[in-house]
Amino acid sequence: MTEAQIINIIEKTLNEKLEQDSNFIRYTFFEIMVKYNLSKSDENIFNLLIENKLRNLDYKVYFRGEEYEYEGKTKIVEDNEILIAIKKVTERVQKDGRKTKKTKH
Repeated sequence: MTEAQIINIIEKTLNEKLEQDSNFIRYTFFEIMVKYNLSKSDENIFNLLIENKLRNLDYKVYFRGEEYEYEGKTKIVEDNEILIAIKKVTERVQKDGRKTKKTKH
């Protein structure tokens, strides 16, 4: 797969995810590797490109096996997940309209 094709996948999937929840983004192995038939080398390119994109959008990015904290709970990026990205902000509006004041990043 070409880098341009991988960028197209990133743009399409990231836009969908941002519409669902702009504070927390999860990419699973199935939705990327299986659905788009990426090879292992494609996955490496995907990871580099999506990490760069998300960091530029002010997200903290975690990959398989890494520990992260979200909404007061500590979790680990599971084997079936490619990455988790959490928006770095000091105030976040939750889905129910409430505001949380603090994030740890």
